[in-house]
Formats: sequence, structure tokens, C-alpha cells
Amino acid sequence: MRLNFFFILIILVLFSIPLTSQERGTKSFVIFGGNFGDVQFPHYLHQDSLKNCNLCHNLFPQVSGSILKLKSEGKLKLKIVMRQCIRCHKDKKSVGVKSGPIKCKDCHKK
Repeated sequence: MRLNFFFILIILVLFSIPLTSQERGTKSFVIFGGNFGDVQFPHYLHQDSLKNCNLCHNLFPQVSGSILKLKSEGKLKLKIVMRQCIRCHKDKKSVGVKSGPIKCKDCHKK
């Protein structure tokens, strides 16, 4: 019994280390936005407010250019990313938490 508890404790610690010691990503970057214009993405604001990288990175790996790569491989429709962003912003706004934009032209700039 003790051995099982110890083993589970070690596994939990090992899996939590990457979440707590992750290097911060780039401050901001541009996401290709198609005909509506590119989206300037304030990555550091999302890291600070969400605290959980997997809320966004469940769709794509934490690698520069991964959104475009997955899109070009047909593994990710770009609007899926956009819908996730808007849904999160609307959810936060509905509970009175400051959130990001929810209108197209507030993100997409030509």
C-alpha cells in the first residue's frame, strides 16, 4: 500500500513539474487571419490571466508556427482556434471578468 502511494506521488510530481516550470513563451505574435487581416496575439496576457497553457494548447502544440502547420496539413481548421478564443472571451465577460474582444474587427487588422 505504501509503495503504491509513493509511486502515485512521484508520478504526480513528475507530471506537475512541466506545468510549473515552463518557460514563458513569446510576448506576442501574429496569427494569419485570412481575408479579414492578421491577428496580433498578446501571448503574455493570456499566460498571465489563464495560468493554464492547455486551455489553448489542447488544439496545437507549443511550437512556433504550429497553427499554420496543422492548418496546411488539414489537421486544424483556423476557425476552430478563433471560435475557441471567442467562446473563452464571452464566457469570461458573462461572469464579469475582463476579457478580450469578441468582434471580428477588434482582432483582425488589415
